[in-house]
Amino acid sequence: MSPARASTMPPRSHSGRPRDPAIGRAILDAVMELLARDGYGGMSIEAVARRASVGKPSIYRRWPSKPELVMAALKRAAEQAGMPEGGPVRERLASFMDSLGRVSCTKSAQRLSSSLRSLLGEIGHSPQLARAVKENLVMSRRRKIIAAIREGKERGELRPDLDVDLAADMLLGPLLIRRLITGSPAPDGSKAVDILCDGAAMAKARRRRASRPVLPKA
Repeated sequence: MSPARASTMPPRSHSGRPRDPAIGRAILDAVMELLARDGYGGMSIEAVARRASVGKPSIYRRWPSKPELVMAALKRAAEQAGMPEGGPVRERLASFMDSLGRVSCTKSAQRLSSSLRSLLGEIGHSPQLARAVKENLVMSRRRKIIAAIREGKERGELRPDLDVDLAADMLLGPLLIRRLITGSPAPDGSKAVDILCDGAAMAKARRRRASRPVLPKA
C-alpha cells in the first residue's frame, strides 16, 4: 500500500475495523447537549451512550475517561473558526472575530455556552478540565489573534510598540465575558477590530507628528 493511500484511510479500532466518523460526531454532540442540560457532575458515560445511540465500548475505545471525552468535545467546538491567511491585518481580524460571533449565535454554540458555565464550578476541582477549557476555548484562539497582530506590526500596519497581549485580550475578552458570564449576545467583532486598529493607527500618527522637528518662526 502506498504512503499516500495509507494516510487517507480512516483510523482503525483495536479490532482492525475502520472507525465511523459519524459515530464520533454523534458522541461529541451528545456530550455538549448533556453538559448543557445536566452539568459535568450530572453527565455520565451511560447517558452519553444513550443520547448518541451507541454502546459504551464505542465511547471507551475513543476516549478512555469522562474528562478526556469532555476535552475532546471542547476541542472540536474550538475548531469551528479559523484565521484567514494573507491580507491586511484589519480584514483578517475582522473576519476571524465575525466568525467567532456567528459561531456564538448558532444552536451548538448556545449549548457550548451553557456547557462552559456548567464547567466553571468543576474546573476548580479538576486541573485537567481547567487546562482543557483554557487551551481549547481561550489560548488556541488567542494565539491566532496574536500571530495576526504581530504580522500587522511587522508590515507596518500597526504601531511597533503596540502591546500584542493586551490587544488580543481586548478583542477576545468581551466575547468570553458575554459567553461565560452574562450570556448576552456576542459583540460586533468588526467594530472591536476597528476600535483597536484605528486606535493603533491614531497613536502611530501622533508619534509621527511628535517626531517632526519644530521649525523656528520666521
